[in-house]
Amino acid sequence: RVHRVTYKAQVLARWGDPVLADAAAWEPLAQSAAAQATQFGFNCDYNAYFPLPLGSPNSDHGLLWSNHEYTDARLMHPGWSLEGHTAAHTALELSAHGGSVQEIRKIKGTWKVVGGSAYARRVTGSTPIRLSGPAAGHERLKTSADDTGTVALGTFGNCGGGKTPWGTVLVAEENFNGYFGNV
Repeated sequence: RVHRVTYKAQVLARWGDPVLADAAAWEPLAQSAAAQATQFGFNCDYNAYFPLPLGSPNSDHGLLWSNHEYTDARLMHPGWSLEGHTAAHTALELSAHGGSVQEIRKIKGTWKVVGGSAYARRVTGSTPIRLSGPAAGHERLKTSADDTGTVALGTFGNCGGGKTPWGTVLVAEENFNGYFGNV
């Protein structure tokens, strides 16, 4: 006898869907960096589920981390060309990178994003991230933007990832060679 398992696929979040409670309305032809920093980012790669409450085996309520690995200027900016690329385009793309944390709950067999969740977060390519631990303040972490070596700006190109035993997510950047003017 063959036991068949059925799967149900559903969309939880799409590019531009609200993540933060004060998220701007999705305007695909008139996006801004500020609006995108409150919305679900571009091109998911790694996802991680963290049951709530922390440490429980709960499979019906938890937090979902989603990487936003890369952007596609041709899809994001109508009529885009390399020659016409602007600082506003770059700012929007940086805001579409990074990752999102969303609270999700399964209700009657269907997953839903919990709107207005206190857990919701957006980390973009420009989000200030405080550095701690033994490396914080090291000379090699000091930049013109932060001469203390205790703040990094954002994350992008997040491809892979993993969950730590203490309930945090680690993400790994890749394809850095495709940024900073390399097309």
